[in-house]
Amino acid sequence: MVLGQNDASEQLLREAVRALLQVSRALDVGARERKLPLVFAGSIGRRLAPQLPAAWQRRLVQAQGDAVDGALHMLQQALAE
Repeated sequence: MVLGQNDASEQLLREAVRALLQVSRALDVGARERKLPLVFAGSIGRRLAPQLPAAWQRRLVQAQGDAVDGALHMLQQALAE
């Protein structure tokens, strides 16, 4: 979907971006200036990232791994305890 395609798709994209911004704000609670980096992964993330406000786009970073990397990291931490 690309903005401008039709009213229904534009509305869905706006709602998705609004929801992502709300989640990000909730996770960055207490920060006067939003500083946590943002990672948008997968095809949906690639489609939504350009729709973010400019200040939020500047916070985007590349993922340092995927779900498997995260699971392996958690397992290593559990085994180290």
